[in-house]
Parts: sequence; C-alpha cells; structure tokens
Amino acid sequence: MPFLVSPAFAIDFTRSLRTFILPVMRKSRRYRALSEGQNWAEVGAKPLIDMLREEEVNNVIGAMWNLRWEDMKPAEKPAGGGSNKTASGMKAKKGGLFGLFGQGKDGDKNKAGSAQKGSTLSEADKLWDGWREAGERNGYAFPFAEDRKLLQNLMFVNAGTIGRAITELTHLYRQEFEPASMAEHGREGSLRDGFNRWATKLPANMGEFLVMRTYYKHKKVDIEYLKKFTTSHGLTAPERKRSIPYLMRFVDRLTGE
Repeated sequence: MPFLVSPAFAIDFTRSLRTFILPVMRKSRRYRALSEGQNWAEVGAKPLIDMLREEEVNNVIGAMWNLRWEDMKPAEKPAGGGSNKTASGMKAKKGGLFGLFGQGKDGDKNKAGSAQKGSTLSEADKLWDGWREAGERNGYAFPFAEDRKLLQNLMFVNAGTIGRAITELTHLYRQEFEPASMAEHGREGSLRDGFNRWATKLPANMGEFLVMRTYYKHKKVDIEYLKKFTTSHGLTAPERKRSIPYLMRFVDRLTGE
C-alpha cells in the first residue's frame, strides 16, 4: 500500500515529526519569538493557519519547516527511487494521510524510527531507516529520501481541500459508474477529468495519491482503469513515469512489472 494512503504511515509520520522535525524547530530563536509574542490560548490557531498561507518571507513556521526538512537529506540516498516490493496488496478500509492526513492516536504502538541502531547514524539516516523498518513491519510502501519534497509539502496542504477533493471525486465516481438512475448517469471520463483537475490544485505529485486512494475505496477503479488512466499522461512509458511517477510505480507493483 502506498505510504500516503496507509493508516499506519499516518501514525508513523506523526511520531517522526515529533522526534526529528518539531524539537529542532522549537529551539530556534524565531520560533521562541513567535511563541512569546502572542497568548496563543486566547488567539487560537487561525493566525498560524493564515501565516502558513503567506509568502515564505512572512511565514516563520513554513520557513523553519523547510529548513529542517533540508537537514533530512541523508549522506547516502537509499537505493530504489521510491519503489518498494514489500507493499501489501490488500485494500485499505479507512485512514491514511489522505484520509484527511490521518487521525492516529498517540497511544498507537506503531513507532517509526523506534529501531534506531547505533549512535553514528545521522538524524536524517535514522528518519529514513525508521520509515523503512516501519513500512516493512506494517505493510506499506515506505518513503525514500527522494520523496522528501513530497512529505515536506504536506505542511502546506489544507485538509479541507483534500476533503473537498475526496467528496467531489466520490460523487463523480458514483455518477459515472454507479448512478442511482439514468438521469444521474455521468459522462464517460468525468472521473478521470476530476483527478486531473484536482492534481493541478495540489502540490506536485500529490494528486496521484487521490487516484490510488480511489483504487482502494471503489471497485470499478481497478487495475484496468489505472492502466487506461496512465496512458493519458504520456505516449510512452518513460513519459508517463516522468509525469506521474508515484502512480506508475504503484501500477507496476500491482502488475508485477
């Protein structure tokens, strides 16, 4: 199962943020100045959310977040380019970072990065090694260092936007494949167009995971549908892999190619 649609990864991702990303951010002078400049118990979260939507020069949290993720480049990149042969072929029932980015409980026992061996590893190596071990243990296609930018961009995606995308795509699916009546029957290709439209509204490559999520949720979006969908993103396999790399890896795993 791809990591962004895996309930287990949603929990592992949150734990890793608390271990490797957020503690360093909290130590910065800019963070301390921000935390001391407001009574956040009174003003609430809205100013922080508004800040995240600002340009980076005015976005203290976003700037610190990006700097910390830059530190997460390991000395040696793991081989594989994001592919993973340990991924489970089972369909997910709910959750994942694309189930509105996960709602895992702190008490869950899935711990990314818990098996950190040796004191000579950098924090970046511990982060990626921890996700590899967690992915093998929990049955999802774990992220590689090459996926760093995708994970970094999660901060800037509004969960409400993902919710609206899922609602619209579910509606388009039902109209095209499971209409309640002939009057409600959607045109052929409307779901495909919906996927492509939402892909332009999200950070690079993130829309591909909406397609994968729909595969797990709706039976008519099967391997044949995915193959047909990918052909609309390039005339040749190399072109398609440049355009939709995560979805192509997913299809390759499903077909054993």
